[in-house]
Amino acid sequence: MSKSSSAKAPACLHVPMEKRSKTKAGVMNLRMLRMENSYLKTLVEELKSKNKILMQNNALLIDKLSLNGNNGDENDKKKCKLQ
Repeated sequence: MSKSSSAKAPACLHVPMEKRSKTKAGVMNLRMLRMENSYLKTLVEELKSKNKILMQNNALLIDKLSLNGNNGDENDKKKCKLQ
């Protein structure tokens, strides 16, 4: 337990340099991880959006092919509807 400083017995209450640097490094690592996590979440949401657009385009192309008389592969239609 540390004592408060007084005129008779001064005591330094500062955190030792080794502990201070570890603490700062830990805080910086935590901040970086939070920032990376936020960035990755944003990236995943963007990719989900783009994937949805690709799925819609795929469905439109399959419909267009079937209207043109080119029946194509029935499995493609099933895959599109399942996703």
